[in-house]
Amino acid sequence: MTATVEVECAAHAERLELEAATDRLVDSLFPGTDEPAGRYHFLTTVIEQRPAFRQALLDGDETGVQREWQQAVGDHASDSGFLHGLAVLHRERALDSSSRGALDEHSWMVGTALWVLLLSCESFWVSFWSLRAGGLDRDELLGECLQTTLSIHGTLGKRAFAAGHSDRARIHLRCLDVTRAGETALLAALEENGVACSLATDPRRLARASAVAASLIDEWCRGLLREAKRAAEDSEAIQALPEGIRLNYEGGIGELQAFLDLDVPDRAVLSGALHWYNDWCYDLYVKKEVDLIGDTMRPARMVADRLAPLCTRVQGFLPENKALSQHFLLRGFTSDDPEAAIEEYKQALAWDETNTNAEELLQGQAHQVLLGQLHTAIECSEKGQWDEAYGSLGRIEARM
Repeated sequence: MTATVEVECAAHAERLELEAATDRLVDSLFPGTDEPAGRYHFLTTVIEQRPAFRQALLDGDETGVQREWQQAVGDHASDSGFLHGLAVLHRERALDSSSRGALDEHSWMVGTALWVLLLSCESFWVSFWSLRAGGLDRDELLGECLQTTLSIHGTLGKRAFAAGHSDRARIHLRCLDVTRAGETALLAALEENGVACSLATDPRRLARASAVAASLIDEWCRGLLREAKRAAEDSEAIQALPEGIRLNYEGGIGELQAFLDLDVPDRAVLSGALHWYNDWCYDLYVKKEVDLIGDTMRPARMVADRLAPLCTRVQGFLPENKALSQHFLLRGFTSDDPEAAIEEYKQALAWDETNTNAEELLQGQAHQVLLGQLHTAIECSEKGQWDEAYGSLGRIEARM
């Protein structure tokens, strides 16, 4: 009887010790969490398997805890059960933080990336679907789960953006953008946040997740562009502008700038802003206020430099490529360096080979450069400066 009591006491002590260690781990990972340790059984199992981890937790050795935790995460990088537990905890933590108005990009990103990868993993998906099907087939349940996981970013992100909370909006937009970008970006985001993941994923399911995220971003941007267009076409604002300025370009671009400042490039928004910058410069040209074009080109250049990597040059028929072509034409037109202007006109034609204005300006600028080099060669030869003369002729030959 005594032996039995001793065994029971030892087992009870073991449970208490593991609960205490789990509580400390949860507090380290999610400070302020008050739920009981039983809620985190998968963490208790990991601690039980790693004596050094348990001891570090009981000793309050934070350095040792962090070291052991990273090793444990790495050892369970392909364990869908462990990663599922982390995904649930991070998502719940993110939702709780959001309800309190706090910022928790780490939990939002880890929770979102893990859920997307888990839903794309066959071994996890089979067990998950069998437990939760509820009459839905696999594709229906996958669509429902992806909407649940990702649509909250569109809802909360747009709400935060409308309220002027750019930091919160950026978190949700980044989660969608990383998902839209695909597996490499998802794994990189997890690595940045200290989580290793090596699940075997299904490219078809990942592509579906990417499409859902892209559609949510597109919906967000379409609404933003509608508001910007309304501002640009506001009749009262236009009446207050100098004669010859057709739209309230500054107002329209201003509506887009807050989104651009979130630093998640979107082709439609960037293209819309660049199109208005181009038209603004054209209006100034018609008004013969060429000196003001350079001021407008400075912010336009930053928009174009962010848009260009998102586009493909051979698709000159696309609105964004035409906007880039016109922008580079304006760069050449406002350049004080003839050689640099030629390169800008070439860029304009590379983005849209049907840009006849760029072609004409290129030919005219090249002609002027050649005449200038020929004049230099003649002057040098008349002075007997043969090396300089031959150098100018060589540059003419190269240009031809």
